[in-house]
Amino acid sequence: PCSVAGLGLGSGEAAVSMGTSDTFFGITDTPVPSTEGHLFVSPVNPDEFMAMLCYKNGSLNRERIKDQICPSRDWAEFNSLLNKAPLGNHGNIGFYNGESEITPGLKAGDARFAANGNMTGKFPPEIEARALIEGKALSLKLHARSIGVSSPTRVIATGGASANTEILQVMADVFGAPVYAAESTDSASLGAAYRAHHGHLCAAGEFVPFEQVHNSDGLHLVAEPTCGAAEAIYDPLVKKYADLEATLPHN
Repeated sequence: PCSVAGLGLGSGEAAVSMGTSDTFFGITDTPVPSTEGHLFVSPVNPDEFMAMLCYKNGSLNRERIKDQICPSRDWAEFNSLLNKAPLGNHGNIGFYNGESEITPGLKAGDARFAANGNMTGKFPPEIEARALIEGKALSLKLHARSIGVSSPTRVIATGGASANTEILQVMADVFGAPVYAAESTDSASLGAAYRAHHGHLCAAGEFVPFEQVHNSDGLHLVAEPTCGAAEAIYDPLVKKYADLEATLPHN
């Protein structure tokens, strides 16, 4: 909740924290209670809700695959591979879980599916790189919808992987929304201070819109979505991803 306040997350917006684990949270006025994820009253607006998804496999998992396909073990080499494959990855989809996953409850293990939907044992390095990054973005979009967050107007990225603009470009393309990065490395502590100030103002008797307390000065635009990619390429892939995910062994 304090991270929501620290990032200034508004109605219809979402944030992704990409660290050791990955966390997605968004603000919605149409929450969908589900066995996946969590729903809370918004910490800054009593008429809205905060929806959250937690993933166990985050940056350590990305490092694992990066080290397998990049002899240099360098992110610059990984980004070069990522950009060699086209948006949509020719229809190839990968699931990468170094550990058993939370969202959804998948058993540990990697699974790769060719464009025809058949499982395959190995991808070329450039396909593997894009399958890793697109796969997580597709999962975020799919499961965010299941708890009431769809078509965010913008996505705010935090955490270590948010320094990688190539990863954030994929996020922008899949969601069809601009991606911003936060300059503050501790949005939770900042948000706690904002919430204290906001609460003090509201204690006077009337609710004060949080926008009067917080602005977006600490954010900068990192990636704009490729025009039409979300609708033409990634929306069909979300459905395909969901169908393939259902075939995997669950905990």
